[in-house]
Amino acid sequence: MCGIAAVVDFAGFAFKDREGLLAELVGNIRHRGPDSQGFCNDAWAGAGMSRLAIVDVAGSDQPIFNEDKSLVLVCNGEIYNHVELSRDLKARGHVFSTQGDCETILHLYEEKGDRCVDDLCGMFAFIILDRVNRRVFAARDMFGIKPLYYAERNGGMALCSEFSALARALSLTPDIDPAQALEFLCYGYPVNAADTVDRRIKRLPPAHSVVVDESGLRVERSRRMAYEPGQSSLGRFDMEAFREIFFQALRQHLVSEVPSAIMLSGGLDSTGIATYARRLGFPMKVVTAGYEGVSDCDESLEAGKTAKRLGLELERIILDPEEAVPAFHEMMAFCDEPVADIASVPQWLIYKRVGQSGIKVLHSGLGGDEIFYGYDFWNDLSVAIDAKGYGPRFASDDVSGFLAHPADAQARQMIESLGLRDALGSFQGADARLADRFGLPGLAGVDRVYHLLLSTWLPFNCLHLADRLSMAHSIELRVPLLDNRLADYVHRLPVEERFAPGKTKPLFKRLLAEVLPAQFIDRPKRGFTPPAWLKQRLISSAGGLLESGWLAGNILQREKLMQAWSSGHSDEFLFRAVVFESWLQNAYGRS
Repeated sequence: MCGIAAVVDFAGFAFKDREGLLAELVGNIRHRGPDSQGFCNDAWAGAGMSRLAIVDVAGSDQPIFNEDKSLVLVCNGEIYNHVELSRDLKARGHVFSTQGDCETILHLYEEKGDRCVDDLCGMFAFIILDRVNRRVFAARDMFGIKPLYYAERNGGMALCSEFSALARALSLTPDIDPAQALEFLCYGYPVNAADTVDRRIKRLPPAHSVVVDESGLRVERSRRMAYEPGQSSLGRFDMEAFREIFFQALRQHLVSEVPSAIMLSGGLDSTGIATYARRLGFPMKVVTAGYEGVSDCDESLEAGKTAKRLGLELERIILDPEEAVPAFHEMMAFCDEPVADIASVPQWLIYKRVGQSGIKVLHSGLGGDEIFYGYDFWNDLSVAIDAKGYGPRFASDDVSGFLAHPADAQARQMIESLGLRDALGSFQGADARLADRFGLPGLAGVDRVYHLLLSTWLPFNCLHLADRLSMAHSIELRVPLLDNRLADYVHRLPVEERFAPGKTKPLFKRLLAEVLPAQFIDRPKRGFTPPAWLKQRLISSAGGLLESGWLAGNILQREKLMQAWSSGHSDEFLFRAVVFESWLQNAYGRS
C-alpha cells in the first residue's frame, strides 16, 4: 500500500522541472507510505512512489522492473491472487525479482498488454511506464477502492494518488466547475465518475484505464464494472459455491506480514468477517469503538460479546464527543475531495487511535450493504419503483430515485430557495442527467437503485473516505466483501435469487446463519454516527466561512444563504456547504 505518481512529457517542455515535480508529488503523499520512497526517471517520463510495506516487507520496494527493465511499475494496493498468478507466470518462464504481489502485474502486462487487468483480484491503482513503446498505461480496480487522478498541461500529464497532492505540486489555484459544485450540494459527494470540482483535474473512473502516448490520451473501460444490470448468467443460488468463493477471498485478504486487526462494529458484515476468520485459522485481534456514556449508535458492547465468544483479543476505543469538532477541522486537511458524511468524524478518530497503536492493516466490513442489498430505505424504494409507487418530487428530477432520500430532497429544495446565479441557469433536470450518465432509464427498481449506489455512493463517499482517512494515518484498510469474485457471483444471479423485498442481505444472512444465532442476524441495523449536536455545532461556528466563501460569491445568493444559516434550519444542506468551503480552504495549500 502506498501513494504513487508519474509525470509524462514527450516533448520536453510541458513542465519546467519534471523530476522536481515528481519528487514534490511523492513528497505530498508521504503520509500514504512512510516506509520508503523510490523513483525512476527517463528522458520522457518518470514514476515514483511512497511505500507502506505490507507484503514482502524487505524485498518489494518500488518502482519494480521486469526482467530487461523495459517496463517500470508503481502500484498502490494489494493483488490478493498473486500467489496463483506468480506460480503460473513462473511456469511460463517469467523471472521474478521480488516475493511481493505487485510484480505479477508487470509480467501479466508482458503477456497480455492492457488486458493484464483481467486476471487481477484485488484493490489497486497502478502506473506502468512502457519504455520501449514510449507509452504509459494506468488502471484502477473494479470498485475504485484505490484512487488515481491526472491533469494535462502543455501536452504533458501528471498522475497522482491524491487530488490535493496534484493541485499543490502544480501550484494550482481553484478553478471550480459550478455544475460539479451544485451536484455536490445536491447529493453530498461527487457523482461524476471522471470530472472533479476542479476543471483541470480528472479522476480515473473505477474499472477504467488510461493510455498516454505521443498521439494523446485515451480513457477506456478496462474491465467489467462493479454492477452491470442485465448480466445474469447463473441459475439458482448455490450455497457451496458461494461459501467457497467467500472463504477464498477472506483467506487471501487476511494475509499480512505486519500487525493487523479486524474493525468490529457489532454489525453483520464485520461480525461475519471476524467469525469466519477465526474458523479459517486467523484468530486476529479485533478493534471496536464506542462513545463515552450511552449512545443509540454504539455497538461496541455487542462487538465485545462477539470477541469474547470467539476468544479474540479486543481493543475498545472510547471516543469523547468533545473531540469531534477539532477532529473535523483536522480531518479536512486530508479529505482530498468534498464529501459531506458526518460519520467521517468518528472514522477519523478511530483511524487515528489505531495508527497510534501500531496496527498497519485493518479489515473492514465496508461494502456489504451495497453488495448484499443491506439498506431498508433503498430496498423499499426499489420495490416502489417497480410497483409505480414512487411519485415525482421535483418536476423533471425524479429519474434516478436519489431525490427520494430526505437529505437529498431537502438539499434540492434549499438550492432552489437560495437562488442560483443567472449565468448558471436553471438546475432543473440535474437528477435526470445523473440518471442518463449511469444508464438508469428503463432499469428495474433494484438494478436501478443499486447500480447507482455502486457507481456513486460506494466509490465516491464510502471508499473515498475509507482510503483518505485511513491512509492519512498510514493504515491499509482492506474490504474483503468487495472482492470482485464475490461480487461477480452475486450479481450474475437472477434478481429473484439475490434480492428479497422486505429483507436485507438475504444471501449473506443464509451464510451467517451457519455460525450466528437468529436473534443476532435479525437485529435492526444501526449506524455509527456522532452525537446529533455535532453537525449543528459545526454549522453554527461557520457563519464567516459561509458568508465569505466561494458558494456565496458564485452560485448562491449570499443574503439568502446567511438567512438560512441564522435560522438554524436545513442542517444537511448547510453542512454540505460548510464541508465544501472547509475543503476548499485546505485542498490547494495545506501545510
